Amino acid sequence: QAGGVFNMSGGEVSGNSAVYGGGIYIPGHNTASTYTSQPAMVNIYGGKLRDNTATTDGGAICQRFKPNAPIFIENAEISGNRVQSTATGKGCGGAIYVQVGGSLTIKDSVIKENISSNGAIYTQGGAPVVLENVQVIDATGKVVAPGFIDMHAHEDYPEENFFIFNGNSLVFGYNFKPY
Repeated sequence: QAGGVFNMSGGEVSGNSAVYGGGIYIPGHNTASTYTSQPAMVNIYGGKLRDNTATTDGGAICQRFKPNAPIFIENAEISGNRVQSTATGKGCGGAIYVQVGGSLTIKDSVIKENISSNGAIYTQGGAPVVLENVQVIDATGKVVAPGFIDMHAHEDYPEENFFIFNGNSLVFGYNFKPY
């Protein structure tokens, strides 16, 4: 898995749905021997991530099994995203899910009305989180629209359109074959 950089400056990612990361999905592998040292980076400057839905984790953004994968967000609004699953160990991160070696920095942003069974931001595996001048608004008891970003893929799916069939609006850091 090669690294790469996804930069978003302004704009909007909205109304998408996927199994992982309704809006943005950063894939990796869950086997230590397949890790690479090349980072997959996500930088979001301004803009909105809203009304996206993930079936499993990360309503707006999901980073799974990708070491050295920093996510940086500044001057953005992350709102109305959701995760549908309520199964044990699933349904995490109504706005953002970060796992295994990733990191999350959010500055001067608003995170509001994101729904999941385990909070707006969910980290696993010791992922560091830095919040500077961030307003987080609770959505408990409210009804909001779907989820947003997910970045996780497996190479063991032979179907070329696997990601499209699962509803991913963006898959980052995966080696696709050209058509």
